[in-house]
Order: sequence, then C-alpha cells, then structure tokens
Amino acid sequence: MCSTSTRSGAAMTTIERSMYEPDIPPRLPPDRQGMVAFRTDPERAATRKVRRIDWRGARMRGLEAIEGHLVDARLSHADLSDGWLGKANLSLARLVSANLSRTNLVDANLQEAVLLEAILIDANLMFANLSGASLIDADLTNAKLQNANLTDADLMRANLSGADFISGGVQSASCGLTQRQLDLACASPDHPPLIDGLVDAETAQPLVWRGQDCNRPQ
Repeated sequence: MCSTSTRSGAAMTTIERSMYEPDIPPRLPPDRQGMVAFRTDPERAATRKVRRIDWRGARMRGLEAIEGHLVDARLSHADLSDGWLGKANLSLARLVSANLSRTNLVDANLQEAVLLEAILIDANLMFANLSGASLIDADLTNAKLQNANLTDADLMRANLSGADFISGGVQSASCGLTQRQLDLACASPDHPPLIDGLVDAETAQPLVWRGQDCNRPQ
C-alpha cells in the first residue's frame, strides 16, 4: 500500500532558486533551544507542534523528531543526517541542500516539500508521501523508496543510482511513479535504480530505465 497524501527544463537559475528558498542565511546557532529540545527529548518531539520553524544551516545530526510537526519549516542547508523522522509532517518544508543521508523518513509526509539538491543517500523513504515534492538535483543514491508516493514529484536530474523501489515492498501504479518522471532522472551506468516489475501510473505499461548518466551533461 502506498503513502496517501513538474517541472522541466535546464539547470535552475538564480531567480528560480529564489522562488524555492528566498534569503538563505549562512547563520544559525547550533545550540538553538528548539533544536536541542527535539534532539534530546523524543517524547516531546513526538507531540510538540511548531509551525514555521527556521533552522536553516543548523547542525542537527541524529535529530529525533518522530511524528514531529515541521510543516513549512525552513531547513535548507541543515544537517539532518542519521536522524529519526519517521511519520514526521514535513509538508511544504524547504530542505534545499539539506543533508538527510541515512535518515529514517518512513511514512513521513513530505508533500510539496522542496528538496532541491538535497542529499538523501541511503535514506529510508519507505511509505513516505513525496507527492508534489521537488527533488530537482537531489541525490537519492541507494535510498529506499518502496511504496513511497511519488505522484507529481519532480525528479529532474535526481540521482537514482541504486535507489530501491521494489525490495521488500509491493509498489503499484497507485504510488504515482511514471516513465515521464524516470526519464528526467539519472543514475550511474553500473548502478541503476531497482524498478523491475513496476508499471507506469498513467499508462500501466512496464517502467523501463533508459540509462541516463548523471556524469554526462544534460
């Protein structure tokens, strides 16, 4: 069962980036009080609701915010690697160039989140809701994407090397992945995404990896 809840063209311009994340500051104290509360008190993280937090550039490796309410949060350039964000609500969050490597995002709500150039290497996104999310230039190498909802997600130049859409899961057309989306993404030639048996959500035809090379200029 899938989680419930497009752009095209050349590389992002400065103007296009500003539409996603205006005024990205290079500053944020790493010991910010709110950040520490989420990191050290998982129970509080699971119940506290915070709207429009601003942790841009913060170092929050290992953050525990299971079921955390991070709607519309500003987390661009933040280090969220090795975190536990299962079932967290990150819808509309701005995560431009954020580091989410090895982060557990199982069943997280990332609907319409901005993950432009985000690092999601080895991230666990099983059952996550990525519908309408921008994953332009994101690195999803070896990410787990079984049963993730990718309806209308933008995979332009997203690195899907070794991304696993099938192992241990039952991905179906209802999960929203289409050939059109795959054709916008890329991967290392010797490490393609795992999509065997998947079908296009729009045409019901088998999905095929066409071998776009991330190292080749597009």
